[in-house]
Amino acid sequence: SVKKTVASAIIPINEMASYRVVVKNNGPKTATNVIVRDILPSGLTFASSSINAKFENGIVQVKIDTLKNGDSTVFTYMTKVVATGKIVNKAELFKLDQTDNTLANNSSTVTINDLTTGPLLG
Repeated sequence: SVKKTVASAIIPINEMASYRVVVKNNGPKTATNVIVRDILPSGLTFASSSINAKFENGIVQVKIDTLKNGDSTVFTYMTKVVATGKIVNKAELFKLDQTDNTLANNSSTVTINDLTTGPLLG
């Protein structure tokens, strides 16, 4: 499963957004060669990532060689908000060696600066 969160739902332009992605193996077998990717949408510029993730060609990606049943790993990254308005960002399971029969939990989307949920204050 992939679960993505952001530190704040409202982030002003030129400020940093902090994302956290948890990748968990819900079993029943060990997963190998797991790749999770997050294609940065326009409106965000990459700033930094945790040591287990890399950024290349607009994609934050983590490769997990082995993830045992029940285990999880976390990667984080920071982006700068460079556009106004709603920004939708999705992390997704891109590849693994095994067959995954539960596809519904293989991606997670978060939205920042969605004005339909209420006005910006400040």
